[in-house]
Amino acid sequence: VMEVTVFPNPVSTEAHFVLKNFSGKMTLELFNTAGQLVFSNKRESSQSITELRIPMQNEPSGLYFWKISTSGQVFSGKFMKQ
Repeated sequence: VMEVTVFPNPVSTEAHFVLKNFSGKMTLELFNTAGQLVFSNKRESSQSITELRIPMQNEPSGLYFWKISTSGQVFSGKFMKQ
């Protein structure tokens, strides 16, 4: 089963996503509280641990929602931006 860890929370300049037990295609999307897509990244990985670093320094402070879609699974959560 894939595990997703997001840190730090709150985020200041960069959000780190660590995906464990994952290989294949995935899409990471970030949304603001208005539901607007502020970041999207499609990637394929063959490693058991994948780390993604998302630049956040140009985004305003507030709450952000994330969604990771893989073939057959969807993971979601939220974090704060300082």
